[in-house]
Amino acid sequence: MHGICSTICLKAVLELDVNHTGALMLRAQTLVALKEYQCALFDVNRLLELDSESDVYLNLHSRLKTQLELDEKNHCLKEHEDRVQRLAEQLHNLQKDLLARELSQKRLKDEVMKVE
Repeated sequence: MHGICSTICLKAVLELDVNHTGALMLRAQTLVALKEYQCALFDVNRLLELDSESDVYLNLHSRLKTQLELDEKNHCLKEHEDRVQRLAEQLHNLQKDLLARELSQKRLKDEVMKVE
């Protein structure tokens, strides 16, 4: 809740001065803490427009880009893990069905042998 209140206050400051680097930086840091990396990157890009030579801004920009890439990879990994889980369940069900059919086939074969 504190992070949301901070972003609201910082928004008010930025409405008065869109180039307020302190407010932009603080809002970017707050957004990072809230894991709102894309929004934080927007503020960092604005900071870089104001001072493209700042090592602090360049470093934060690089870290945010890396975090966004990691988030995308984690999302893909989660999707793959879910798919593997579904396939494992399907395989288990198919194996159960195969075992039931083999058992049924053996019983039928045994009954045919009795009749002969």
